[in-house]
Amino acid sequence: MKKIVALPFLILVLRVASSHAQDQSTQNLFTTVWTSTITEIAAGQTNSTVFSSGGDLNYVYNLAFNANGNLFVSDYAYGLIYQIAAGQTNATVFSSGGALSGPNAMAFDANGNLFIADNGNASISMIAAGQTNATLFSGGDLGGTYPNALAFDTNGNLFIAVNNDRIDEIAAGQTNATLFSSLAAGSNPNGLAFDTNGTLFIASSGPGVIDEIAAGQTNATVFSSGGALNTPNSIAISTNGNLFITDIGYGGISEISAGQTNATIFYRGESGHLAIEPAAVPEPATYVLFGLGALAVVVAYRRKVT
Repeated sequence: MKKIVALPFLILVLRVASSHAQDQSTQNLFTTVWTSTITEIAAGQTNSTVFSSGGDLNYVYNLAFNANGNLFVSDYAYGLIYQIAAGQTNATVFSSGGALSGPNAMAFDANGNLFIADNGNASISMIAAGQTNATLFSGGDLGGTYPNALAFDTNGNLFIAVNNDRIDEIAAGQTNATLFSSLAAGSNPNGLAFDTNGTLFIASSGPGVIDEIAAGQTNATVFSSGGALNTPNSIAISTNGNLFITDIGYGGISEISAGQTNATIFYRGESGHLAIEPAAVPEPATYVLFGLGALAVVVAYRRKVT
């Protein structure tokens, strides 16, 4: 919505940003610590603090944010999905039973549907947007193998890292999984993430490397090895293109800066799986227009997503 006062002939536009606007190149990182605790590393920091612990949390395993900033937590041992609402720290049970038995990795599609890698059933479950019950989405095509990680590309195709050294794909609008890429023997892929160029990054725990599959390709090549990598377990990419990797061998989080291939130490401390909080919606900005003999002020309001 815009409100314009006066209409000058010659205009110079100055943008006055809100002093509270978040730097879009930095985001908060959240990790599980294998028990009943979720820790947070605030944007611009490298030290962790306890974000949520106890309460309904039992055996936290994996994490995923939806577009509204709500944090979802899988409980592998008890077959539960928890939710921590945006701006809150207390976890409540979001989904239990149904098609859940050993939920592991999670991913949201563009429509807000939650997909869950269910190791207990060797299948993919789904919780439709606005619902809490999990239903079977894809099963037998995984061949009885365990899905370890999920990631969507920009076309809505779902990619699955499975424990027999391969990446499967479920095409948008389909439910059957097909082989996308065969990895080197012993890769044990445990994390997946796409960058903005469509490159798929894979945390391969077996050889202790980060593999990549370029957009439009199916063959994986080594992207990063050695340095601060030992047993990479999960991977996430920030809005500025930095890769963050939990490493259960070294015990902590490693980072590969955008445009680089070498992993360096970002944080040392117990870390299981990783999620990066979505970038905040910018605060409303004020635009001041100066014109010949007149002053015009345009105030632009951006509706926040709720």
